[in-house]
Amino acid sequence: MATPPPTPSSDAPPADSQVEEPGPPLPDAPSPEEPSPDEVDGPAASASPAEESESEGLPAEASEAERAPEAEDPSPATSEPERAAEEDSGEDARATKEPGFRAWWKRRQRGVVRRWSVVGEELSRTRLVAKVFLLHVRYVFGYLAFGYLVSAPLQIGRLHEDGWLSGIAVCLVLGFACLIPFLVLYPFTRIAWERMRIPEFKNLELALTGWAAIAAAVFVAAAGIVRWPLRLEGAVLDVFNPNVAWLCFGLMFFAWVRVKFHTVLFREFYTLRDEDDLVLRVPGRGSGKTKRLDKSKVDEDPLAPAPEIKRDPSPPLP
Repeated sequence: MATPPPTPSSDAPPADSQVEEPGPPLPDAPSPEEPSPDEVDGPAASASPAEESESEGLPAEASEAERAPEAEDPSPATSEPERAAEEDSGEDARATKEPGFRAWWKRRQRGVVRRWSVVGEELSRTRLVAKVFLLHVRYVFGYLAFGYLVSAPLQIGRLHEDGWLSGIAVCLVLGFACLIPFLVLYPFTRIAWERMRIPEFKNLELALTGWAAIAAAVFVAAAGIVRWPLRLEGAVLDVFNPNVAWLCFGLMFFAWVRVKFHTVLFREFYTLRDEDDLVLRVPGRGSGKTKRLDKSKVDEDPLAPAPEIKRDPSPPLP
């Protein structure tokens, strides 16, 4: 027997209808006269502190990014040879990492260039040393030629002795003989005298007169050996005349004393320092480190004539 369905009552909700649960209380709606906080503070007020810190960090990162290329750029104090050496070392490092025949060929080429650059530097230094040596030889012969030619009229004081006329002839012969190497070596020993300052010139003159005095002393010793121990006769005895040799030695010695006296009396003025710009400075040998040679410095000849100096047209100060 089936049970009858319950009769619906007016108070109970229907079975199919959903029961509404009470929700949270709604906030009071702002009045149309008062603006909302978002409208008053703007979008900046709604940002969180983390977003604010990120927005503050962006300009700092941008400034660091702008300063980064400046830090990477080489400073003006870095010289070009140092940058070239750094570039070579970087390229060599990359070449050693790259395997294959191409990398080996690059390393081979760089090794050949370095070895030949060192050889070229040594050849240029040897050439400069030879030029300086020939310059000394040339001017020593020049001083000796002057000494012998000046000794010729001084032989007139030996009128009371025998052989004074042959002494004049020997002085002239030796003087013109010393002029030959002085003139022959001129094309090989050109020097920029206009670049040379007085201290360097005085020290060079001191060295030249000293070597000339030594050469004259050697000639005096040779004349004494020819005259007394060997007792040679004839033309050899006429050329190795002790009177002529001694007179020329006296002239050269006193010329050296005169220059030496100046350098000692004005020592502060004639003292040369390492940082002075000298015309006849010979560079020292390399320290063993391979460096790229500057072509402008390699091709430059220290003994070549300097370019013409432009004079200041303004009058000198009183």
